[in-house]
Amino acid sequence: MLVEYRDRIELTPYEWVREFIGFGRMKAKDVGPQPGEPMHPFFKAVMGEGDIWVIACWRRFEDGQEEALRIQYLDPSASEAEAKKAFDSEV
Repeated sequence: MLVEYRDRIELTPYEWVREFIGFGRMKAKDVGPQPGEPMHPFFKAVMGEGDIWVIACWRRFEDGQEEALRIQYLDPSASEAEAKKAFDSEV
């Protein structure tokens, strides 16, 4: 469930770039390292199976290509206020 997002457009000499930032609650098993990846056991041990707050920053280029900039996974016990504070610090 997406709670909030913001975006902005940048013009470069070659094309436009749009930056997005959003946060919301997601199932820990659906984000982060997936089974078979080296960090998966550690991520699963720390985050568990429940919902966690995720803050994501990414760019979308004029040609439709997207590039992840940063993804932050908050502790499962983080409150919505803590997630909002982390989100605001990214903007």
